[in-house]
Amino acid sequence: MESLIANTRYNASLVECGAVIQESLILLYEFQKNPDWKTIKKIAYSQNILSKRSSTRTKKILRSFRKRFVDQGELPNVYDLSCFLKRDLSSAAKTQSLFPYVASSDALFSKAVECLVSPQFEKSNADANLSKSEVKTFLEELEVTHYEIQSWSPGLVKSWIQHFLAVLREFDLMEKTPRTSLKKLMIRREVFAFFGIWLLTNERSGFELLNHPIWNKLLLDKDEIEYLLLECQKMGWIDYARAGDVISMDTPYASLKEWIYDLGP
Repeated sequence: MESLIANTRYNASLVECGAVIQESLILLYEFQKNPDWKTIKKIAYSQNILSKRSSTRTKKILRSFRKRFVDQGELPNVYDLSCFLKRDLSSAAKTQSLFPYVASSDALFSKAVECLVSPQFEKSNADANLSKSEVKTFLEELEVTHYEIQSWSPGLVKSWIQHFLAVLREFDLMEKTPRTSLKKLMIRREVFAFFGIWLLTNERSGFELLNHPIWNKLLLDKDEIEYLLLECQKMGWIDYARAGDVISMDTPYASLKEWIYDLGP
């Protein structure tokens, strides 16, 4: 495990455009009308659907979007995600749905969340906070085994820290600036069901679902996972039962898409 961690190469791609939540939603909605990435790219430039003054800015957003949503292979595909986001969901649910994609596409961002954010919630720390200096210390410790970070200029280090904290704030994991208090996400049951039913319809067992890395991306602990499973059971989305170490889990839906359309318009 240690060698795998050491072999991971980190980069500063987060500074390219940050979270761009609203821009990502615009592009995802476009998949409903044009489920072809090349077509959407053309529309983004020709019709300026992202409302950017610079084509350079548009290019950066499209590049990040493709990496996060189009080319990824570890999460529900971009078309299923776009269908889900077109349902009658709260803005919080839509935003939460994007977070695992951002975290999965950026190893350094994911590592920073794992080391700096998750432990604060595991301790049930009511005064959890995260300062710029703590993030800087994290990068300094990481560069001992990751020489690529050593080549970063002081300006790039500062920019990455600023973008990291900004992304946490945009995903409602941190209070608005200048406050540095961290906030625990209250994951919506629809978001949990989206990923859970995807796992079950891809023939994952109940044990695999409970222990899947996706829940770490959503910062869920075991008690929260079980609570959300019971909430999904109440809705008839997931059949869940547990007796000691024996777990029974299934879904009445044949596919993630079937569940999404069952949510209504």
